[in-house]
Amino acid sequence: MANRVDQSMAARAAEVLNLQVDAPNLSKRLRTRMRQLPMRLRSSGLAATFAFIDARCGGGDTIAQAYTQLRGAIISHIGERALLGELAPDATPEEFLRELAMADTAAHSRITAEIDLLARWLSRIADARFGALARSSQNGQNEQAGHGGQGGAAGDTDEPQEEQT
Repeated sequence: MANRVDQSMAARAAEVLNLQVDAPNLSKRLRTRMRQLPMRLRSSGLAATFAFIDARCGGGDTIAQAYTQLRGAIISHIGERALLGELAPDATPEEFLRELAMADTAAHSRITAEIDLLARWLSRIADARFGALARSSQNGQNEQAGHGGQGGAAGDTDEPQEEQT
């Protein structure tokens, strides 16, 4: 059972990140944001993390598309598995948050654990899919700054960092 959920989340994460990204800087941003999700979920909680994701949806850029796909993946997964009352797989974000607010502790914990699994898969897949291109951006910036690839400016790493809101 657990293995099936793990495989399902890996597939959902791959669908969310099925984006064409050719620009190294965009690849780096997308990779960093997806790598931040597990920590954001653990530090802020599911409702706040979902609200964060929802707030970044709707734009026309690739990052907004990834967040839109992620929001849909969360709602459809929880709805399909009937983990949140009568929530339908095609529910609105408002309906999801309303049902989540009314969930008991056991349901909330189960949902959070499953979305945490999705977040970890997103982090892994983003690293695999966008890592090389992101690192090429990093190396190019270091060489231009005269560092010869020996590190960069403060905050200029591909390690997850808190996103500025």
